[in-house]
Amino acid sequence: MTHETGARSQLSLKSPNIPPLSTKKDKLLCISASLRFIFSSLSALIPFPTMTTPRILIVDDEEHLREVVQACLEDLAGWETITATGGEDCLQILQTESVNAVLLDVSMPGMDGITVYERLQANPQTRSLPVILLTAKVLPSDRAKFAQMGVTGVISKPIEPMALAAEVAEILGWND
Repeated sequence: MTHETGARSQLSLKSPNIPPLSTKKDKLLCISASLRFIFSSLSALIPFPTMTTPRILIVDDEEHLREVVQACLEDLAGWETITATGGEDCLQILQTESVNAVLLDVSMPGMDGITVYERLQANPQTRSLPVILLTAKVLPSDRAKFAQMGVTGVISKPIEPMALAAEVAEILGWND
């Protein structure tokens, strides 16, 4: 891939030869590594807002999806991230860590994302924390229900890695 950045400069990216990948895990690992490579190459071309570095808590039981989301937000947007493997982990982290927003998977074993959200809303210390739900199943009626609950936004899975940071920033009003 070649990108003209100006009259005298040019950015070229060469991707390594990658053998066929057979499992979902291998594919997600490959995507994660590729995104880190691409983001590190593009970081000089993308302007970032002048604010303190946002810190996002990513909550998803699927390890490889957490890694892809983390790579997108850290490498493309330059944000800090913390990850949690589930609802209980999320609530425990928020007792000691300060974050600007939470990306929360809806469907998780044990405590699901809706229950986590309700617990966050019940706690005066986390009630005002913006929460974006990540879900594979979003019907128009679900969006209305989530909005009525006070959820900040919803992002559908599968995510679009190159657009994720911009989508999160737009939902949170960080595009100014």
